[in-house]
Amino acid sequence: MKMKTNTEIGKMLSELRSRANLTQKELASIINVSQSNICKCENGAGEPRLKDIILLSSIYNVSIETLLGAKIKELKKEKIEAKKRLKTLKSKKNNQ
Repeated sequence: MKMKTNTEIGKMLSELRSRANLTQKELASIINVSQSNICKCENGAGEPRLKDIILLSSIYNVSIETLLGAKIKELKKEKIEAKKRLKTLKSKKNNQ
């Protein structure tokens, strides 16, 4: 699965909202954000917060991975690399 851009995620969010027969204003009220925040996310000019992604996943009955595509896989790779760097740093501290 290739990584989705903000624009692709935004298009998906807009489509899912339309399928749910919700306006941007209604959705904003449901997840407690501003309508302009919804608009920015749907237009690819912003990114939804993690909390909002979780809520949207539940509201639209889709997985978080479906919403974000391979961003989750990228984050998993980054997590592995961060753990390796942490292990190296701890090892260096112990050897001092």
